[in-house]
Amino acid sequence: MVTIELKDLLLYSKHGIFEGEPVLAAPFEVSVILNYQEDPESVFFQLSETIDYAAVFEIVKAQMDIPSPLLEQVALRISIKLKETYPQILESVVSIYKLNPPVRQFEGKLGIRLHKTYSN
Repeated sequence: MVTIELKDLLLYSKHGIFEGEPVLAAPFEVSVILNYQEDPESVFFQLSETIDYAAVFEIVKAQMDIPSPLLEQVALRISIKLKETYPQILESVVSIYKLNPPVRQFEGKLGIRLHKTYSN
């Protein structure tokens, strides 16, 4: 089993339901974990033998650029697009954290994690 991880990506997006959130880009932290079973013949000399993490980043960035009221919706879109692009994925975990949530007297970050498993 091979795991590809992109951790703590800092992206600015317009997600949320509270006043101003769909208008002003705010910072979000995104992490993605992808598991797949490597081909027994793989020797990992070519990018085609694995999942291109630069392409994964572009997928995440593109989906984060689409404003959505709920982070769950964004994480689901990311998961679906990754699975479409890389059918060998057996498991994906997408975490999205809002770094400056519009919650009075709240310090920290809040977010969601979507864990999907697939049978290929």
